[in-house]
Amino acid sequence: MSSTQERGLGDRSTSATLDDLALVLAAMPDPVVVVDDTGMIILVNDRVGAMLGYEEGELAGNPIETLIPTPLRRGHVKLRDNYDGTDRAATMSSRSNIFAQRKDGTAVPVEISIGGVKLASGSRITVATVRDITEKRRAHERLAYLALHDPLTGLANRAHLMETAPGVLSAMRTNAQHVGVLMLDLDHFKQVNDSLGHAAGDQLLIEIAQRIKTMVRGIDLVVRMGGDEFLVLMPRTSPEHIEEVGRQLVAVLSDPIELDEAPHPVTVGVSVGAVATDDPDSDIDALLVSGDLAMYRAKGTGRNRVSVFDEQLRTVMMSRFAIEGRLRRALDDDGDVAAGLAVNYQPLVDLDTGVIIGFEALVRLADGESPVGPDLFIPIAEEAGIVDRIDLFVLGQALRQTALWAEAGHPLEIVSVNLSASTIMSPELLVELDGAAQALGSAELHLELTERMIIQGTPPVKERLGLLRTNARLGLDDFGTGNSGYAYLMDFPIDFIKLDRTFVGVMEEDAVARAIVSSMVDFAEGLGLGIIAEGVETIGQVDLLRSEGCRIGQGFYYGRPLSAKEFGEVLARQSTGLEAKAAKPASTAAAAKAAK
Repeated sequence: MSSTQERGLGDRSTSATLDDLALVLAAMPDPVVVVDDTGMIILVNDRVGAMLGYEEGELAGNPIETLIPTPLRRGHVKLRDNYDGTDRAATMSSRSNIFAQRKDGTAVPVEISIGGVKLASGSRITVATVRDITEKRRAHERLAYLALHDPLTGLANRAHLMETAPGVLSAMRTNAQHVGVLMLDLDHFKQVNDSLGHAAGDQLLIEIAQRIKTMVRGIDLVVRMGGDEFLVLMPRTSPEHIEEVGRQLVAVLSDPIELDEAPHPVTVGVSVGAVATDDPDSDIDALLVSGDLAMYRAKGTGRNRVSVFDEQLRTVMMSRFAIEGRLRRALDDDGDVAAGLAVNYQPLVDLDTGVIIGFEALVRLADGESPVGPDLFIPIAEEAGIVDRIDLFVLGQALRQTALWAEAGHPLEIVSVNLSASTIMSPELLVELDGAAQALGSAELHLELTERMIIQGTPPVKERLGLLRTNARLGLDDFGTGNSGYAYLMDFPIDFIKLDRTFVGVMEEDAVARAIVSSMVDFAEGLGLGIIAEGVETIGQVDLLRSEGCRIGQGFYYGRPLSAKEFGEVLARQSTGLEAKAAKPASTAAAAKAAK
């Protein structure tokens, strides 16, 4: 019964009769119960019986408590006594959520609207509209559940964590216990999503969630933080226990997983950051930061492992985050590169003639802050997911400069650029390469890959390399320093190798290094691969490399990486013959200075 209808009954109180009420009740769309001033049921409409399971006439003459579950009856009597004691019964209306009891004894959540009516006889009755709110309550409960849980995995979500953590930390302070956090991030989850689809990715996440739950205690809270990141909040624990659980999770989550969309079981690793604290001043935000730092170290040191937080790690990782921030500032909002990055060009030289025939393009962080080498910031850019934007910038600059130098009368034979694994799979790379021919002119584009990329190369990566090979020559950088072995050179579409400076730099003094260089050159020649020597710093190394059949080299003996302006000037001097021999150092002292 709506409030308007209740007020109408109240306004007609001097003339209302039970017969009038019976007619009104029959027309009401909601279940309605009428109770006299002693608490006895005197009228109900058919909808009450339908809702609570009673036949016609069964309820009249019974106390209203018949419809109230036993545990709630005492409270109802108190409420009724308070209500009956007011003089406003004829006009007041109240609403409350309680439970009604069906005939079979089961409870049903209801919403009750109550109105007082005075009959012509002067007696007072109470009219109650009773609505079944089972579905409404379920909807509210579902919303409340979703507010604190991840809908995919059923795990707690971040909001649940933030609600629970203060109580856990408070208990730690009271009982002098440790609280721990395990921060988990799946390794290579994106590859599953990209290759098998989001349905397979969801199935994988559900299985991962179940495996985590089986490895922790009932008092531990397992949380899906978002994406492929999970967390375990562990009260009443110890540093040793936290680390041990972390190791167990790495082992269990690395086991193959059967997916509906995958022809074979899928294996993903997990990087785990572990942190334990008994510091009474600690809070959940500090634990999350520490867990993240440890997790990032686990990723940076090989993935699929546990890293335990310590204060030294905070210093190291905060430095890494600072570098990431500098890199992001060097990239504008459109993904282009601002003045914070620069490209340098290291000469590639014909060892027989000393003539510069090309360059390797090397990126530099040039934002005016403290110097940071690419060996440090490139891995950080890879982890941050921005290295492809940097690689494409370097490629674009290299092609642009090659065209400008050719227009100035200084054509080159080789334009060499380094690529990361994510850049190889980037659609933008294919677009860039399709338009590269005009800028290259007669020059060859060399794309340098790392041994790790080859070792971890999946069939899609191998297929993409074959596609890239239609526009460029592919090379293996720093050959001999990793653990790829010679077999990978036969399995992957590689056109040249670069002998690492580790061997080239000591081949004059170390007979073993010289023998290794000789064997690598022989092997490459046997496969028809080109050879480029890195780290050439002395004329003795040049002579030895030439004797082994290596034609091209680079290193401080010939020149450090130069800005575009400096490299252009060197090319101009070489073209005009101003120097007796292009790229040859002016003096031994100058070469030594450049090597530093």
